[in-house]
Amino acid sequence: MASHPSPQPILMRRIARAISIVGHPLLTLPAAVCFGAAPPGLLHYAAASLLLMVLLTVLFIAWHVRRGDWDNVDASRPHERARWNAFLAILLLGASAGFAVDPATRGLALGFSCALLPVLLGMLLSDRLKLSQHVAYATFTALLLAGSGLVFTLAALLAVGPLAWSRVVLEKHTPLETAAGMASGMLAGGVFWLGINGLR
Repeated sequence: MASHPSPQPILMRRIARAISIVGHPLLTLPAAVCFGAAPPGLLHYAAASLLLMVLLTVLFIAWHVRRGDWDNVDASRPHERARWNAFLAILLLGASAGFAVDPATRGLALGFSCALLPVLLGMLLSDRLKLSQHVAYATFTALLLAGSGLVFTLAALLAVGPLAWSRVVLEKHTPLETAAGMASGMLAGGVFWLGINGLR
């Protein structure tokens, strides 16, 4: 009689996949910066920028997947990760430079500049480990939401644990790589708040 795989691992992977998609940097990174660093009167401007960044990112990922350059949206293989990091660095630099022109949006410029830190650290450590950007930007999001209140920050921080779990279950990262992602997100968030206090 043929044996069937246990449904629990399949269910766990499906749950992990859903969590991983919701916590994709495509969503968390621009949302964190635009809504965590935007002045209240400029939220509509930040939202438009957020949509543009998401659109550019979706087009970039879809183009690579459609061409067969990438297996999927995770950009897990070394050459995929290298292209993703280069694209993300260019996108963040462009956003930072654009927002730096107007004094009213320099908080946004600072946010996008700080968001470069996990990317740069990932590039530096690429020969040793694959830093989890999912976890990095989920942590960064939580820290940027500190300006919106403790409840938002705690809720976002609580979401980091399941996201890190999902990346390990899906075998995209090791526990060490998710921990490195969290550390880089904490560093980016700390630098952001130091910079914001300097701008005030």
